[in-house]
Amino acid sequence: MLGERLDSWLRGHGPLVDALIALLLATCCVLLGLFVRAEAAYFLFSLLLSLPLAFRRRKPAVCAALVLGTAGVQWLAIRNDVGALPADLAVPLAVHAAAAYGPRQAGGA
Repeated sequence: MLGERLDSWLRGHGPLVDALIALLLATCCVLLGLFVRAEAAYFLFSLLLSLPLAFRRRKPAVCAALVLGTAGVQWLAIRNDVGALPADLAVPLAVHAAAAYGPRQAGGA
């Protein structure tokens, strides 16, 4: 019963949930970066990967393009220095959003 109510609330408040997910991911990445004294590129890529998730259901194709483009640049620019960032979790979230909520060309129904 509680699970059904939570699911109903989450579905009814999609934009708010998306914004909270983006903010939570960005906050965790920034805090981790501060803890490990990361370079500026870490913070830049973390924010550029996380923040587009705030509109992943309303503009899924734009979200996916921004996240995948940023991830591509990050992976080419960082290479062997750091590797994957925690903010890279945005990549599968953006791909899922494009497939689930996007136009048919992006994989949606």
